[in-house]
Amino acid sequence: STIRISAGGLLREVIRLLRPFWPLVLFATTFGVLSGLATAWLLAAINIGLHSDTGATWPLLVRFAALCLLSVAGTAIAGIGNSIVGQKIIAALRKDISARILRAPIASLEMQRSYRLMSVLTGDIDNVSAFTFNFSAFVIALATVIGSFLYLLTLSPIVFFLAIASLAAGWVINMTAQRAWIRDYEGVRLAQDELHKQFRAITDGAKELRMSRPRRGRVHGTHLSGAADRIAALKSRAMRLHWMAD
Repeated sequence: STIRISAGGLLREVIRLLRPFWPLVLFATTFGVLSGLATAWLLAAINIGLHSDTGATWPLLVRFAALCLLSVAGTAIAGIGNSIVGQKIIAALRKDISARILRAPIASLEMQRSYRLMSVLTGDIDNVSAFTFNFSAFVIALATVIGSFLYLLTLSPIVFFLAIASLAAGWVINMTAQRAWIRDYEGVRLAQDELHKQFRAITDGAKELRMSRPRRGRVHGTHLSGAADRIAALKSRAMRLHWMAD
């Protein structure tokens, strides 16, 4: 069999590896949702306190303190729980990919090239690790937005629907721009593969490069610098599109 490792394949593997940890993920994510809703409720409590004729009453202060505690504790529990699960998934993913590489036929390994495999074992898995680290923050932010929109609905239905319309328009703009920056990041991936290839060539041929000044200049000035410049240009364009659409 041949080795086929892609972003979609990695996502499917992460979901498969996530199954044994669903209870902890559900527990941590639930606290993240509660933390986000508590933050939105906290804003509502502050607004009620500011516009109340009685001012800051003891029930209001107790509610404020309880919501602050729930928001902070929920964020901490969600972050710790998802970080633990994330690192377990990353460790299992590294072991699984390494085992597949060891079981693969020699012809498949030669076809994939070592620099591509190293790119998967380092860059791709690091991207998955970053996602698992930030997952709780995404959940908390989503719950906060939903809670805030629900509170806005109680304050002014007209403003609520205007906000929903602007959110929908922003989503369409982002989805349109996303197609462009995904193409740029695909180009970034190819340039990163080329960079890993040149790094491998340097380590494998270090002695020859030291002896040959013209080849050393060609490797650094053309191959390495060219790949690094392409990565910078493509990432800059993708980030520019992202912020313009955002």
